[in-house]
Amino acid sequence: MYGDDRTFGEGGRDELIEEIEKIARKQVIITTPVGFLPQGQSSGNPHQEHKSGFYPIEFKKLDYNVRGFGVKISLLTSPNSHLQKIIRRCLRVIFSPVSYYFPELGERMICIKKMDDSSNKELDRKYT
Repeated sequence: MYGDDRTFGEGGRDELIEEIEKIARKQVIITTPVGFLPQGQSSGNPHQEHKSGFYPIEFKKLDYNVRGFGVKISLLTSPNSHLQKIIRRCLRVIFSPVSYYFPELGERMICIKKMDDSSNKELDRKYT
């Protein structure tokens, strides 16, 4: 989902998810950081600025299957040395199986929702 919370902010992101679900035929897949990840403009692109964050519970309430990956450790968010980068990568690999089942602990999450065939049939009737 390009341009998710970075572009639309808190209110617009809910509307965007609703629109995506309306047009999805089989499933919706969204990947996003867990929580708010501060980030400003990148390479002069204002659309890279993060304006809000998502938490696993928000997607679970919308009937998404939520899995985490990586590990969120604030101590290693901006590694300065080569050794810190290596340690961070190792921790991601080691803790990804844990964050898979407990996405709240993950650095990022993948949210998957299978769509109901009845909503797709209604959409087909509308556009055929």
